[in-house]
Amino acid sequence: MSEKDKKELVDKTELLNQVKKEIEDMPVKELVSVMATDLASVGFRRLGMKDAKQKDLKQAKLAIDSLDALFEVLAPHLNKEENDVLKAALSNLKMYYVKETK
Repeated sequence: MSEKDKKELVDKTELLNQVKKEIEDMPVKELVSVMATDLASVGFRRLGMKDAKQKDLKQAKLAIDSLDALFEVLAPHLNKEENDVLKAALSNLKMYYVKETK
């Protein structure tokens, strides 16, 4: 392994450790909110909204159902704005999924 490769590996390891530490220190509400946002993003991608090549309706349905379940648990801990944003994303995902499956 070259010195350059070793340095890159060390840099990546340090970055991973830093991210791990940030996640460990993150309040659960914030972590779950990030997960919900990621699920919404994945759902839109799997509906083919960004790239038709990524379209996979089974995966989109799993992302939507997962977000729906997560939202139910998370909603009581969100402020109105956060709640409205996630609810709108979930509603749009469901609407686009129905359109895609007709």
